[in-house]
Amino acid sequence: MSSTECEANHHGNYFCDNILSQICSPSSSLIKIVRIALPLAFFIVLIFASYHLYKYYSSIKKRIRDIDQCKLQPKISRDRSGKFRKKIKCLELHPSFVSNIESKWKVMSLGQYLSQLRPSKSDANSGVDGYEKFLKRELELTLSKTIVGALGKTYGGVLLPILGNSIVDGALSKISSFLSDKILSEEETAIEDAIEDIAALDLALPELISALNINQKVYAPDFSKVQSAMDLFKLGEVGYGDLSFNKEELLPNPFVVERDFKKVITEMEERTKNANGGVYDPDDKSLAPPTPINERILPDLHFGIAANCTHTKRESIENRLVGLLLTKLSYNFYKKRQNEKDLFEVHWNSQICRFPEQFIEALMQNGHKVEICPKVTNAAFGLFLCVKEKDGFVNIPTCLQIRTGVERSSDNCPSYFIAPHGGLEINITGPFIGTTSYCAIQFYVCSDGLTAFYPNQDVDVPWLERAPLSRIYNKDEAIRATRMAGIVAYVYNKISTDMFLPCGGYGVLGMCNDSATIIDYAIRNETTAYPLLGTGRYLNHILNFLVNMRDDFSSDEEMLHAVDDLKLLLRSCIKMPNDLHISPAQIIDCAKRFNETYSKCVFQKTEESKAVMTEMADKCKAFQNI
Repeated sequence: MSSTECEANHHGNYFCDNILSQICSPSSSLIKIVRIALPLAFFIVLIFASYHLYKYYSSIKKRIRDIDQCKLQPKISRDRSGKFRKKIKCLELHPSFVSNIESKWKVMSLGQYLSQLRPSKSDANSGVDGYEKFLKRELELTLSKTIVGALGKTYGGVLLPILGNSIVDGALSKISSFLSDKILSEEETAIEDAIEDIAALDLALPELISALNINQKVYAPDFSKVQSAMDLFKLGEVGYGDLSFNKEELLPNPFVVERDFKKVITEMEERTKNANGGVYDPDDKSLAPPTPINERILPDLHFGIAANCTHTKRESIENRLVGLLLTKLSYNFYKKRQNEKDLFEVHWNSQICRFPEQFIEALMQNGHKVEICPKVTNAAFGLFLCVKEKDGFVNIPTCLQIRTGVERSSDNCPSYFIAPHGGLEINITGPFIGTTSYCAIQFYVCSDGLTAFYPNQDVDVPWLERAPLSRIYNKDEAIRATRMAGIVAYVYNKISTDMFLPCGGYGVLGMCNDSATIIDYAIRNETTAYPLLGTGRYLNHILNFLVNMRDDFSSDEEMLHAVDDLKLLLRSCIKMPNDLHISPAQIIDCAKRFNETYSKCVFQKTEESKAVMTEMADKCKAFQNI
């Protein structure tokens, strides 16, 4: 409002006239104060967030010391008799899923395990004052270390301040308080009277993404101390340290498949063997053995899983190498745009590959079958649990349940989604690569800080089986999708580096699902993926980057196919749905994609949520043509 407008609206009040003229004056000291105060207020908010996180970590350490020094040592036992009907709902498994796998797999829900816990009869301290409070605190600490710690620094950094450090208000405190009450109580609970699933987080999608954005502002990385996404992109992989393939003696340029492929795998096997003290079995599929969490208060509960890997050690190294080659070829989009001449090349039977899709073409021309399509599974975030029994281990499937933002209007019942892991999956079989099992690659943005082609071996269990989100692409679509993936890798990695985004932009540019769906939508002009979480601010940056990239490549004859793909990716940016804020106008499409993504229900909560989503979508359908 200008000073003229102020004078026209103050109705002759001398006091107001004075105040308004001061506020509206361009030289007003109040305006100067506001200009200083707003950035200062934001800075204070960031300091508070950092302090809160520090305080939480300090609180965890203090509780560890308290427990180590305390003479009370609560001891819990398991009652396997089934005599008591004490029911705790926690990550309950869908009955049809259990019945379909029970002939081959032993599983139980986390709630089933927790329902078996009782105070040990040999615990002489069980009647001592403060016993219950101390049990609650130790449970809370164990849950904090186990659940939040397993989520890693990305989700952990977000969830720690949300969960809080108050023994009264923290979400983990409430869970541990409930569990300690249940463990110490002799009260029986019928299954129909059990409370809501205690593992269903009271956390909605917008709140999670908002927290990720705050995390980005508070913890913007210092690239003088850590590698940026573009640094990692140049290397071609992340997380292997001294066992990285990115050594000049391992990865020559050009990389000649006939000469170098098996030689490099043999060399990496030898390095892996030396790093493991001389122990290496190329045909081994075993995983690390389960380890106990806390035998005193969580008897028989172990970290780990009673299963094998989908691929052998040698096959996993082959997966890594193929993913690395595709990522190094994708980095050439950056080099090409910078007019650099020394592009990384892969040669195979006189064919020269300068970009990732050309390597896929070479595979096809050399007798290999390549299957590409987006797939999704439930994300376990590395949190694998199992229970030790006399005859072996029983697995406990785990997941992260978050509110969708859609509630049933009749009773306000919320719907939840299981946090998924999705990506563009590439499976290769043939006479040279993928000879003993399919060579498994998946493209996605990862919380490790890099958007790239990753090795795709996994734990071989039915609750982590991947579900396709589209038909398998035909030859032309597969080649185009691989080229688009290389472009998206460059776009995500460059934007996250230029904008100082932590974790390679994971969570704010989008999740793993988003990085694959932008490609699938460009290929098919539709998607069945849920959830899609790219935030508006960063989607606009992605769109602008794609426009500029298209303009830069439009006069380069070698990049004409890429220019066509960039147009389709631009269409994806503009038309692709988003699930951060689901309005009545969006819920019909959202519910459809939700039901497609979670077509197979591992957890009971998913079935209940599908019913809520469908009911609310049906209500909107009745009025969509008004």
